[in-house]
Amino acid sequence: MDESISNVCRSLGWFCNHLDNTCDALKQSLQRRPIPLDSASSTFIQCLNRRVNKR
Repeated sequence: MDESISNVCRSLGWFCNHLDNTCDALKQSLQRRPIPLDSASSTFIQCLNRRVNKR
């Protein structure tokens, strides 16, 4: 029984830590200025082109 409770506590601790980190990442994302869509899409296309050209 003690081992089961210990496992649940460990899992709950991991989950809470993960949730905290995810919330921090979301908060940081929301605080950043948005990237204009055309700029983001052209950067994405450039990255894809570089990857294709490396092959």
